[in-house]
Amino acid sequence: MKLSFFAFVLFLQMGLLSGAHAISLRVPLSMIESEVAQQLPKEKLSVKIDRIQIKLNPSIQKMQLCGRWTSKLLKGKGDFCLDTQLTWNMNLGAIEIGQFQVIKLCSSDVAEISTKAASTVRHAFQLLLNDVHVYQVPNLIGKKISRIQVQENSFKILF
Repeated sequence: MKLSFFAFVLFLQMGLLSGAHAISLRVPLSMIESEVAQQLPKEKLSVKIDRIQIKLNPSIQKMQLCGRWTSKLLKGKGDFCLDTQLTWNMNLGAIEIGQFQVIKLCSSDVAEISTKAASTVRHAFQLLLNDVHVYQVPNLIGKKISRIQVQENSFKILF
């Protein structure tokens, strides 16, 4: 069977020539960070987020999103960290941020963040993360996957 160079590289990337039983595609952390930076809105409900850092946690199969929040309306700022559950949107062929859990929400202005401010910031996170694509699978690969594996420095998409 003759393969073109392009097909060979594509098969190699997908894991077919590496001895893997299933077709897979690795998405490096740098690509995930770039996609999230482009997709993630910077402000909702007067809450701005910046200094976003992404950490992948293979032991719990989640992506951690951390950064800084500020709000002129709430007259506050602070740090946050979210554990996010990744979901597959088959219609779009994209990995999206699904459910999330706030694991850290603090204010640098006061010792404790008020209940109202915390509620507003959590609601803003919900709006900010809605429909954020972490990775868009190329059309030529297909839209049916069996699972997403979170690894140390990448996602592994299994088809």
